[in-house]
Amino acid sequence: MNLSYPKTYRTILFLTILLGSIALSLDLGSWEVGIFIFFMVATGIPHGATDHVVDRYVQQANAQKFHWGRFLFYYLGAILLYSLCWIFLPLLSLVIFLLISAFHFGQSQLLPMRIATNSPFRPFLYILWGGIVLWAIVGFHPEASGEILGSLFESDHINWDISLVYVTLMPAFVLWFVLMVIVSLRETLSIKSLAWETFNLVLLIVMSHELSLLMSFAIYFGLWHSIASISHEIHIFRKAHPQFSWKSFVQDALPFSLISFGGIAFLLFIAQSIQSYISPYLLFFIAISVLTLPHMVFMDRFYRLPTKQSLPA
Repeated sequence: MNLSYPKTYRTILFLTILLGSIALSLDLGSWEVGIFIFFMVATGIPHGATDHVVDRYVQQANAQKFHWGRFLFYYLGAILLYSLCWIFLPLLSLVIFLLISAFHFGQSQLLPMRIATNSPFRPFLYILWGGIVLWAIVGFHPEASGEILGSLFESDHINWDISLVYVTLMPAFVLWFVLMVIVSLRETLSIKSLAWETFNLVLLIVMSHELSLLMSFAIYFGLWHSIASISHEIHIFRKAHPQFSWKSFVQDALPFSLISFGGIAFLLFIAQSIQSYISPYLLFFIAISVLTLPHMVFMDRFYRLPTKQSLPA
């Protein structure tokens, strides 16, 4: 599925720059937690709460019938298996989370680049782009990240030299750019698109460097990624159902958003009740990860549909 850059996407970039600039000029202090929660509640969780709509669309596009039982079996099954993996193999689960998140973030971001489905560079570009953003958000904040991840490594605190971030981040960025140039030459992608994506990546790296861990993740995941993903979905759904709108999206997302909120709140309550040593932020990211796995699978199928897929209304 190839998309042009919608106006909503450009608006997201502008708002991200605006909010980032405001955050840089203010000492937000305890407000950061509130802003983080707001973005997760308003857009972060809801952007993945319409996977049933996505699956229905994909099934119809493939001339198949959507079944709630089938959808829930695969969705809840993936959540259960990954949850068990977090309990018994936490470090492996963390690696899996980082890989699928990097792929998903890169795929969502580079979707309008019109990279050929059979391009051997496609998955590497996705993982590289998403990995660079994730490492910038986490790597530039070793103390905060170390406190969150410490419980996984049975340590009260983990830290790393900030120079490690530059040593790994810059070669990864150069590799991504070189591969993008190769793809652009092979597949006649526009220089404008290449420049646009390079600017986006540099912008996110700079913002991650200047903002705190919470603000970096909140602005990227809650604003940049989530709203862009929602706008892409609405843009495609409207081709089959012209009446589909943001209001329609909210109505479809609300039930599963509430279920997700309740599940995360229950998880945090239980952890607090038993005085778990695990950071509440880590628990939140674990909850996000088990939701991300099935979400990424369904969105990957959605993104692979032909561009001009037409469906009966």
